[in-house]
Amino acid sequence: MAYIRMILKQRPALAWILAGSWVAVVGGVAYLWNLGRYGLIDETEPLFAEAARQMVLTGDWISPYFNGEPRFDKPPLIYWLMGFAYQVVGVNSWGARLPSALSALGLLGFSFFTLYHFGGPQPADNRPTGDSTLMRWWTTLLSCSLMALSPLLVIWGRTGVSDMLLTACISGAMFAFFWGYAQVDQPRQQQRWYLFFYILLGLGTLTKGPVAIVLPVLGIALFLLFLGKKTVVQVLQEARWLRGSLVVLAITIPWFLAITWQHGSAYVDDFFGYHNFERFTRVVNNHAAPWYFYL
Repeated sequence: MAYIRMILKQRPALAWILAGSWVAVVGGVAYLWNLGRYGLIDETEPLFAEAARQMVLTGDWISPYFNGEPRFDKPPLIYWLMGFAYQVVGVNSWGARLPSALSALGLLGFSFFTLYHFGGPQPADNRPTGDSTLMRWWTTLLSCSLMALSPLLVIWGRTGVSDMLLTACISGAMFAFFWGYAQVDQPRQQQRWYLFFYILLGLGTLTKGPVAIVLPVLGIALFLLFLGKKTVVQVLQEARWLRGSLVVLAITIPWFLAITWQHGSAYVDDFFGYHNFERFTRVVNNHAAPWYFYL
């Protein structure tokens, strides 16, 4: 134990290398090991994989197609990433699942960075001791390991659909927001984190639609309301929400305009009407549960 404390104190770079290596090994085993060993499963994974393959074959990177029919279920980011993966590793289940695996690894890395900075015990005078530093490393490594190996994260991180990418965008956005919120004494760093927050909101919207904005903003709103009205006003000013809204629109609007130009009301009715309104207001696809289950 004394040797570990010595490494943490005298060779912090080595401590970061060892900790990063551990997280990389755990994440690699959880998400990359034997990733393409099994063929595509269920009915949803082949829908995503084939739509991405059609983009590569046709060169049409605006409209996803499956069996010659437009597939309006999801925006294009997951198809784009799968298409790029196909061009690198080939058209196979490994390529179809690689974006999900990398999304999980990215989220794991961001979680590690955030947990180390904000987690663990903090001495009253903010001067880390050997024991507090050791406990912080232990807390961070244990938390990231548990996160990496949680069953749902492993399943979605090894499945070629959009859910893991959406999770990474939403969780990453909330992490980035908190980093900005906590950097009150460093305005320049604060604005960079808030910008990253808006970028991730935009990428999440290109992954699965407006839900990528609604969920994190709802969580953040509850957090700020808990802190008080004065904090809400202060944070909105710090975050420059109007500028941030323009960033989100700049990321998302070009594709939405392009696909609407190609397909008109058919796209608007199907994507926004069916997939983003009816799914949250009534039972669809013959699912048996009552409406309040989905709410």
